[in-house]
Amino acid sequence: MRRALTMADRPRYYVSLGDTGSADDNGDNRADDLLYQNQDEAFPEWAGRDLSTRVPAARLLSLTVEGAASAGVRYSQLPRLADLGISPDLITIHLGANDLLPCFGDEEALRNATEAFVVNIGVILRQARRAAVVRAPVLINAMPIYEGDATAAWALRSNKALREIAAEARVIVVDLPVPSAGASIREAWWNTLAKIGFV
Repeated sequence: MRRALTMADRPRYYVSLGDTGSADDNGDNRADDLLYQNQDEAFPEWAGRDLSTRVPAARLLSLTVEGAASAGVRYSQLPRLADLGISPDLITIHLGANDLLPCFGDEEALRNATEAFVVNIGVILRQARRAAVVRAPVLINAMPIYEGDATAAWALRSNKALREIAAEARVIVVDLPVPSAGASIREAWWNTLAKIGFV
């Protein structure tokens, strides 16, 4: 006779959205992969500090795309999440730089990109919050600020709006070191999850 599944038995889905947050050009050391399962040979100091160890029922569903911007998450990745028919126990969203960097040096394009980013983020965070299990953590990275860079002022404006929308949607904004890559993004996510008692 089959035993009925309990809450402890069911998979706990970790869904990652946005850009891959890779450390190198061949896609190794992706932030979501490292958060889910550490590469002990490359990062021995992180051995045992990953979701697959601390949350054995965790399952990674990565919908990230290299180079993704907010429009890609809104119009492609979120519909794919809806089609999966699951309620994630954790969502991470890595976005920002790819919205502004293509507009480097063009103030009008930066203004338009910032406005589009804010609109897209509003939709993304609200839909992600609705998709997740009640009280499940939803994390989004703040846009990186490169001091003296032509995009810095627009990134600051984007982050101000992002934090306001995130507070309303009950989403946690994670600040990253600059520059950041897969391992440093993972570290920021892990520390945030540890602070709230998720791991």
